[in-house]
Amino acid sequence: MYKPEKKPVTNLVYNEQVKLGAVFFNNLAVASFATGIIIPMVSLSAKSYLAFFIPWAIGAAFAIGLHLTAQLLLRHLKEPETPRMRRVDL
Repeated sequence: MYKPEKKPVTNLVYNEQVKLGAVFFNNLAVASFATGIIIPMVSLSAKSYLAFFIPWAIGAAFAIGLHLTAQLLLRHLKEPETPRMRRVDL
């Protein structure tokens, strides 16, 4: 069976993959925070502070956790590769 040769991933490609993952988790954080705000606004008909606070707190907790996950992912960025200078003999 033929197995394609795996090429090493450059730092630029690796960094872009890490940033894409961080953006994914950050977008999930924004969505959970927005949901935590919207649900209590809709449920204001309950006229209870607990019905307002619990969804907000859960949404905020998820948002903080997901945002911290995104920040931890960004710590895995690598230094960009510098182009090598060629020596020119005169």
